Amino acid sequence: MQTEKEPTNMACNQFFRLIFHAVSVFYAVQTLSLLVADKTDAQRQVLSLLSNIKDLFFLSVTLFLQ
Repeated sequence: MQTEKEPTNMACNQFFRLIFHAVSVFYAVQTLSLLVADKTDAQRQVLSLLSNIKDLFFLSVTLFLQ
């Protein structure tokens, strides 16, 4: 029975780890966007890159759930 539960537990651990990283990236992007009031072009590009990374995390969560 342990061998049957191990893949399920492993998949659950990977899923929750993925959710944790996605939420962490989301809050990091939100915090950075709040901290940077006067945005230069370089700062806008960094925030855009972080926003794209956040979107990729959420897309990977969506694909993982299917």
